[in-house]
Amino acid sequence: MLNKEHIDIPIPVLRYSLAFAGLYFVVLAGFGIVTYFIEFDLGQGANIGALVAALYFAVHLFVQDNGCAPSKTERKRLSWACLLSSVIVSLAIISVLLMFEGQSLLSVLSPLSCCLYTNWRLVGSF
Repeated sequence: MLNKEHIDIPIPVLRYSLAFAGLYFVVLAGFGIVTYFIEFDLGQGANIGALVAALYFAVHLFVQDNGCAPSKTERKRLSWACLLSSVIVSLAIISVLLMFEGQSLLSVLSPLSCCLYTNWRLVGSF
């Protein structure tokens, strides 16, 4: 289906950001299960791979539904929605882990807070 009014009317991106969040959660949970059972650290590469896979899926779904690539405005809105979704998913996973692991996990997370703040400042500068 080709959206001929696509140039004039921006397409809502909520559906695609929810698809992104769902797939991002599933891939991160899968990586977590694999690393738990084989006791192998995948590092940040797994997180980046999960982000890229989920983002590719969301954009593919957008193109499949609308028959065209997102416009500049839609790309910006989709990027910010996916960024927010990734932060929410990550915070939800950390919250669940804190419930089960408690204080032992806090010592691991404290160095990450500096990294998260740096990433947030970099994204906020755009």
